[in-house]
Amino acid sequence: MRNATDYRNLGCSLSPGLSTEISEYFDGRIIEVSATTFDELVNSINLLSEYGSPRKAKESIEQISGLKDEYIEKTYSVSRKTSPKTEMISKMVNELRLGISPDGVKIAPDYGTSTDGKEIGAGADVLIPTHRNAEMDVLKRICQRYDALIEGLKKKEK
Repeated sequence: MRNATDYRNLGCSLSPGLSTEISEYFDGRIIEVSATTFDELVNSINLLSEYGSPRKAKESIEQISGLKDEYIEKTYSVSRKTSPKTEMISKMVNELRLGISPDGVKIAPDYGTSTDGKEIGAGADVLIPTHRNAEMDVLKRICQRYDALIEGLKKKEK
């Protein structure tokens, strides 16, 4: 059985961009966890799997991979091309294997302004929920993002 000190010395998982701040207070391995897309979540689980149950990690990865396949199938009827407005949206669109075009459906996250003060969602046809500071399960948040993207594109088909 490990105690709190053992875990503190093993590693630390956190959201991207925080490792510099944390490294001032923590001298163990820092693992940045990304979970915007299904692929990012799988990569994060792989990074963290050495600290948990390999069986549970494998089961989780299989579940996530299955969900990803289901979401890709939901896009088979979508013919409209997309115009992602951020890297996050580009990752989602690519993961779903959707077409991209400058005159496609404009898709942006719902957070409004970027860290450098640029308006992100202005003029977007589809807004994707980012759930900043959300308490919801990470997999449910990813599914909600993909649901919003797919439903938004299907509405633009009509």
